[in-house]
Parts: sequence; structure tokens; C-alpha cells
Amino acid sequence: MPRIQLVVRDGQKDRWEDHVADSPGIDSVSDLIRTAVEEFISTDDSSSSELNDEVVDVLMESLDEIEGDLGTIETSLDKLHRRNVEEDEMELIVEQVVRSSLQEMFEGRVVRVYEGDKKEMVPDELKDEF
Repeated sequence: MPRIQLVVRDGQKDRWEDHVADSPGIDSVSDLIRTAVEEFISTDDSSSSELNDEVVDVLMESLDEIEGDLGTIETSLDKLHRRNVEEDEMELIVEQVVRSSLQEMFEGRVVRVYEGDKKEMVPDELKDEF
């Protein structure tokens, strides 16, 4: 059987010997070390594996929630985009509303002055200035 030498401080060796004396299932310091190392290995392997599985499960659930939230956001953005009028369309709508409002305000006292491609509406009393 192979041997492993271990160097420890005197105080640590004394604590281990005291533990052996107080533990009926442990026969010697060597038995204590073998038992502790095997228990550490078996506990470390299973707990880290279980812990990793638990962490992976939690992360996967969180990822699913995030993906669901992103889907909801994308759907909301699509709906909002469909409801919003494009900038060019908005400009035309505003021009039409302003034109009809001006026509109503001046009740026929509006003349149209053409400058290039743009139509401007001007009250009769101001048309001489153009």
C-alpha cells in the first residue's frame, strides 16, 4: 500500500489526535485523514454537481422568462409601430388640418399664393404683400 507523508503544525496534529480520542468510529490519525479526504471528495462531487444542476435550472428558468419578456416587448413595439404614422404621412395630415382650419377661420377670405411647389394660404388683407 502506498504511503503519503503529510507535514502539519504541532497544534493541528494535537487537535487531530484529540478528535480521534473523542470519536469512537475513528481508530487513528491516519484513519481520520482517510475518512475526511473520502468524505470531502464524495461530498464535493455530489454537492457541486447538484449545485451546478440547480444553478443551471435557475438560469434556464430566468432565460425563459427573459425570452418571454422580449417576445412581449417585440409584440408591443410592432403594435406601436403599426399605430404610429410615418413622418411624411404626419406632415401631410398636419398640412391638411391646417389648411382646412385656416379656410374655416377666414371663411373664404383666403387666397392661395404659389411659391415653387408649396401652396401658402394667406388672408385677403395680406395678399398685396406677396
